Amino acid sequence: MTSPLPSDDFKALDQTLLQLLTALEVVLIARPLATVLGEEEEVTGAQLRTLRFLDSVEFALVGDIAAGLGISYPAATKAVDRLCDRGLAERYRDAMDARRIQVSLTPRGKSVLQEVQSERTRYLQGIFQQMPQTPADFNVQLLALLREITRDPDVLEAIRRQSGQL
Repeated sequence: MTSPLPSDDFKALDQTLLQLLTALEVVLIARPLATVLGEEEEVTGAQLRTLRFLDSVEFALVGDIAAGLGISYPAATKAVDRLCDRGLAERYRDAMDARRIQVSLTPRGKSVLQEVQSERTRYLQGIFQQMPQTPADFNVQLLALLREITRDPDVLEAIRRQSGQL
């Protein structure tokens, strides 16, 4: 068994992880979205998660999106409104129950998701060309860390919601 890290080491690790989260938000979400959509058409990380959720299902009710992403109904409604305004998602009435409004991705929404993923892949390939470690080796280390962190059921549930794996 390893001895616990000194407090200063934990503080440094905590700081590094927080900086990593911020950096990942920029390079894996904000920058690819700006590249694909242009700077003038802002789509937030929350809206991208909504797109990813919609991509994992054929259609969803706003309540399904809220529950699936662990956000409030008004927040889900706002995200859907903005995505529909940008032509990335669309609403339509349920054929069986006209009171229910379903949401799905438009072809443009699917295309944007694919382009964002391509941008992210290109970026990561560039990073790993400069690192002595292979992406597979790094992934193994990250998965080990993730496995330990996801022992917390709340963390695991949040990851599942965000990836649309309910």
